[in-house]
This record gives sequence, C-alpha cells and structure tokens, in this order.
Amino acid sequence: MAFWAVSLSYYGQSPYIIPVVFHVIHENGPENISDAQILDQIRILNRDYSNPDTNIITDSFRSIVADCDIEFRLATKDPQGNCTKGITRHYSLLTQTGDHAVKSIVHWPPSMYLNFYIVENAAGLAGHALLPRQADSVEAWDGIVMTHLYTGSIGTSSVQRSVVGTHEVGHFLGLEHVWGGNNVPNFPYLQVGQSTNCGTDDGIGDTPNTIGNVVCNLTQMNCGSLDNVQNFMDYSYCGAMFTEGQKTRMHQTLNSTVANRNNLWSASNLIATGTDESSTQLCEAIQMVSSQVVCASDTIFLQDNSYHYVASRYWEAGQINDTSSVLDSLLFVSQDSLAIWPTLTEGVYGLVLVATDSINGYQRSDTLKIIVLPASGPAITLSEDVENLDLWSTPDWLVTKEGWEVNNAVGYSGSHSLYVNNFDNNFLTEIQSRNIDLSTSSTAEVAFRYAYQQREVGSFDRIKVYFSNDCGDSWSLFSTMTIGSLLTNFDTDTVPFVPTPQDWLQKRINIPVSYLVDNFRVKIEFEGTSQGNNVYVDDINIGNPDDIGLEELLLENIVVYPNPMQDELKVSNLPNKSDLILFDTKGRVVWNRLNLNQDNYIISTQGLKRGYYYLSVRHNTHQKVVKVNKL
Repeated sequence: MAFWAVSLSYYGQSPYIIPVVFHVIHENGPENISDAQILDQIRILNRDYSNPDTNIITDSFRSIVADCDIEFRLATKDPQGNCTKGITRHYSLLTQTGDHAVKSIVHWPPSMYLNFYIVENAAGLAGHALLPRQADSVEAWDGIVMTHLYTGSIGTSSVQRSVVGTHEVGHFLGLEHVWGGNNVPNFPYLQVGQSTNCGTDDGIGDTPNTIGNVVCNLTQMNCGSLDNVQNFMDYSYCGAMFTEGQKTRMHQTLNSTVANRNNLWSASNLIATGTDESSTQLCEAIQMVSSQVVCASDTIFLQDNSYHYVASRYWEAGQINDTSSVLDSLLFVSQDSLAIWPTLTEGVYGLVLVATDSINGYQRSDTLKIIVLPASGPAITLSEDVENLDLWSTPDWLVTKEGWEVNNAVGYSGSHSLYVNNFDNNFLTEIQSRNIDLSTSSTAEVAFRYAYQQREVGSFDRIKVYFSNDCGDSWSLFSTMTIGSLLTNFDTDTVPFVPTPQDWLQKRINIPVSYLVDNFRVKIEFEGTSQGNNVYVDDINIGNPDDIGLEELLLENIVVYPNPMQDELKVSNLPNKSDLILFDTKGRVVWNRLNLNQDNYIISTQGLKRGYYYLSVRHNTHQKVVKVNKL
C-alpha cells in the first residue's frame, strides 16, 4: 500500500479509494504482461492522482496543481467473494481488435470495480474509455481498454508511454480532453489539433482553451493563451498534472449516481472487494518452479507466488515412491521467497509450499510433482500407441500443463488416444516426452496421428511441436499446425468432436542433425480458443524413420501453380483417388473435389474474393497443404 499526505477532498472523503481489476486478454504473446507491470501501473496511478511532482510543472500552472485525493487498489475479492489478485487472464483472439467486444469476455460489475482490459491492439488507439454518461447508457461497455505497450512504465511499456493509463482514468472519472470531447470507438469525438477546437471547451474553468497538442511544447499558445501542455488530458505525452477544477469535476463524478461511480468508494463496497483497511488474510499459497521435468544434472528454481499479506513461508521437499502425494522424508527445506533446489538424482519428488500470514495461521500449497530424468535417455525409439499409457506413473509422457488426458473410447489404431477436451474448456496445455538418446542416429523424425474438427468457423485452435537438445532446458518451435493443416474434418458441429476412422491424418517432422543428441525431448502444445473443439493425438513415434513410403513421395511430387493466382489454380502430379479441398483462412470450405482419378486438375477461382486460401491435397491418411494467394 502507498502512503502519502492527504487533504480533505471536495466532499469530505479522504481519499476516495477505487477498487481495480485488470483483465489481461492475450494470445500468449507479449500482451500477456507480468503482474509486476500491472503493479507498476497501479503505482503510477496513485502517484499521479494523489502525490504529483510539482517540481516539474511550469511556473504558470504550478499554483493550480491538484492533489486529487484518489487512491487505486487492486481488488483482493472477486464478485463472488473469493480471493483474487485483482488480475485475471483470458486467452482470446479479441486481443487483436481491442474494441468494446473484449468486455464481453469478462466484466466484473462496474458499480464495484474499475475494469481495465490489457490487449495487443486497443482499436487502433493507445487506450480508450467511456465517459460516465456514456457508460451509464451502455453498462456492458464500462471500463478502460489499453494496449500493453502503454501499461505502466516497465516491461513492454516505457516511462513516456505510462501517462496513458492516467489519461484514460481521467475519462472514467468524467474528464474530457483539454480541447473538449473524448476519443472512444463508436462515439463521436473532436479530432486533436483542429483550429476549430478553440471554440470548444472541456467544461473546466481553469484549463485554458486549446486545439490540443501531440508534442511537448511548453510555450505553445494555440488559442490566445498559454496551453496547459503538461495536463494529463492532453495528447502531449508529457502529462504531469491535473488542475483544481479537474479535481472538483472528478469528485463530483464520484459522488454521482451516473454509472454508479458513487458506489465504488462506499464502505460496503470496499469490504466487498477486499480493498478496505481490515483485509489481512492470506489468500492462497502458490508455488512456481522453473520446470517440473528436469535431468539429474539440473537444479530447480523455486518462487513463492502466494498473494496478499504473506508474513513468512517455507518449502518442504521429499521423494515420492508411489503415486500418492505423501513425502517420505524431507530432503530440502528453504524459507526464501526465491530458492534453488540443488542437484537431484533420478526419481519422482514432491514439493510443498507452506505460507503464513500474521493472524490467521498458514496455508499449504498442493504437492507439486517433480520428475528427475536420467542425464542421458535410452537409445531406443519411443513408440506410443496410448493403449496402456498412465500419465505420470511412468515418465515416458508427462503433462506439464493441464489439459492433455487419455481418452479410453477412441483411437486411430486402437481404442485409446491422447486428447484435449477443448469443447468444455479453453486450454493452453502441453505434454512432454522423456529424453531419448539419438546420438547414434544419422536421421530421425517425430510422427503422430491427429484428428480435429471446428465447432464453428474461426476457432483458430492450433498445435505446436517443440524440440529440445538439452533435456528441456530450452525449446525450439519446429511446427505450427493452424487451420491450414490442423483440420481433418471440414464440417463444423456444435457438439463435442469424436473422430471416425476417416478423420485421422499423420504429421511427420524431420529432426535436424543438431538435435540428434543423447537427451533429445519433444513437446506437443495445444492452444485452444473459446469457440474450439476437441483434438486427438495417437501413435506417436520418435526415432529412426522407416523408409519413406509411396504416400510421402507422391505428395512431395505435387505441384500447385500459379501462386499468386488469378482466375485458375493448377494442380499437377496428383496421386490416384486424391481429394482437393480449398478453404479460406477461417476454415470455411469454398471448393472441393473428392476421389479424383486424374493426374492434373484445374480449379476455377473466378468467383473467389481476393486474399489468401489453403489448398489441402489428401491421399489416404496423408496431406499436403499449400497457402495460395488470389489476386
């Protein structure tokens, strides 16, 4: 909690406390910013609204710089009263658009919380927020959307860009731009820098009329008087102050029933959101490790991620001789928030974090299983048909991110397969192999069968395959299977996908020579979306490939031209009884011909719109996918 001297506010509250929640909307890219970057944004808000640095303000405006008596606190209770960090994370493609639609993913009651949405693209802006009167008419849009590049001053942002959060909160609290109006998707606004802006006003008496500034010129006079360029509600990116008049307007907003701003700081709401002074209880004991699967020569780095009022903590670690979570004997104890577990021998270990607060006692984390593999793997091919696979009981395959599980009802070559129930959930999950000795091999590959169908067009689920040549200390991406190659059934269905024998295809990936080492490992990752469906994997083989068969040779000989295309696309050297399927980037089939008995085929593309398409050429259980461009 930040501490500062406060003065009585306009309405007697000192200070106004606003509960805040950050919703990070991401695709596992840089927009999935760290907790530390969010905490830095809270720090900046509290500095700017309650303890501005008057030393950097120009003399002309220093006398009206306001200590706004407003404090921002991350919520410690969610709308159901459960513990929260005040930070949620949600995987969604809407991070790329960042308009009001992102608020449909998650929207905590705006009468209780200030909702921030951190995205990759904020509708082409640095950020946007509704004014209270607009939010009152469309409650579902109430909240602030900001790109991660302008959130806080660390991580993916910078000190100069960090003024954006303060600016958008100003809109949330009723302030217009210093030249008047607001800039938010689907609402009219006054464009910055227009000479006609001198005839408009923001409704605040002590902010001079201006056309608005996009550069930091402290001597700028646009409308006959000196511009308050350092005002947070300008576009100058050197914001450092609010005026006393703006403070009064924000306090009026906080005491108004419009958009329920008056409930945010009420005593009952502070208790409900866990932002009152009486909140002292530890929420949850959470531990993080550098890896759950390591080699015997490695060390493990531990981090205590428990949150709210942690007074002390310690780790207990011991060996597990069966599938239970009971530690046989303690091998390692540490009281540090960051610790190093020294080199281990091969085996299965358990790790428990015990965190305490100063009043209510302690909480134990779940036991985290750590697999320590031998430094060098067995010099054999790893073949997995999943028929007798018991995940984690033997370290051939290890689910290191929850989601992959064994399906006992369907498979390619039997009645079992690995699958992700992505119809009922929204997963980012991965499964890793143990290490394998490929050091004596001159050539090797990873091959597996897979089956997938969309629930609805545009799901964008994907499989990624990574290789490691250092027992998992580092991973390199070698294959990304998106709509162009992941679909094995081109129908869409609103029920969970269960493959038929005809729905399976095979994926083969060559292992480079630099990865033919004695501790090679493979990781299969699945990224699911909320519109996605189930995915299945079976018959995984790692090691020396069989002689390349007729199927691969036939598909390799296929030629697709011209690319880019105009009115037609030619396909040559087709195997007998091939399927041709052309579909758009959202997985919609736009043309197909099945079971062709001719060597060459010409596809008419006259009716297609300009843009990219995928041509899938399939023969038995193999396919070749070519991305083509229609001019």
